[in-house]
Amino acid sequence: MARVFRRDGAYWIDYLDEDGKRHRKNTGATVKRVAQEILDQVRTEVARREHFGFTDGKTSFPTHARAWIAGRLGKVASTTHVAYSTAIERHLVPAFPGSLRSITTESVDQFRSERLAAGLAPSTINVIVTVLSAILKTAVREKKLSRHPLAGFERLRTNNERTRYLSPDEIARILAACDAIATTSRVPGAYLRAFITLALNLGARRNEILSLTRRTADLGARVAIFGKTKGGRPRIVPLNAAAIEAIRLLPLPVHSDSPLFPFKPLDMTRGFSVVAA
Repeated sequence: MARVFRRDGAYWIDYLDEDGKRHRKNTGATVKRVAQEILDQVRTEVARREHFGFTDGKTSFPTHARAWIAGRLGKVASTTHVAYSTAIERHLVPAFPGSLRSITTESVDQFRSERLAAGLAPSTINVIVTVLSAILKTAVREKKLSRHPLAGFERLRTNNERTRYLSPDEIARILAACDAIATTSRVPGAYLRAFITLALNLGARRNEILSLTRRTADLGARVAIFGKTKGGRPRIVPLNAAAIEAIRLLPLPVHSDSPLFPFKPLDMTRGFSVVAA
């Protein structure tokens, strides 16, 4: 259904888009022939989108990518949002400064080769390409692209043999090194020892352990409640005897919502690097 009609001294158009949604718009024309020409153009665009997909050659990748990441704010964990933003600004925008249409399988394959030659890890490149794929998927959904150019694009192979567990002797030597650290260091040895003990017994990430407070490290219930996880959802982990003892040896903060480890993430990483050296 499509028609031209007159209202309040001007001609309007009435039509259905490719999704069946009805639109009524004032053309501003006072001559019916002009309004009919506008309607014909609109119907042509609707048919093109319906049968061939709509490609907006004027939409640049940087513009769409930045709008995409802005729309993720509050929907993903803050650390994930920072990682996505870094991938976009540091890698994707410099590599693809043109339009969305200019991104092809060949250009992305060249991008990967250049990043590999620059020393970037395959796993990191896979994450960046995954972000790119998500951005392009949104462009297709918003009808800025007629098809996803990376459909079926294979990921780089990664080495999955990097993960290993510490031996009892290695654990003993690391904990002994914590005891040897001077109390004048940025992170005292007692805190490092407790931190490493929790990491070994809870299987938690650095920032998860740093988020623990007197309230969330519930010794009575023998559980640790992590509210800030990589997946954005809270999780509860049982506290075993070693973890409980490590927490009890820490100077407890005055307030229940104060962190058990009052240090910055980088401080803990540097402290661990010292004892693991």
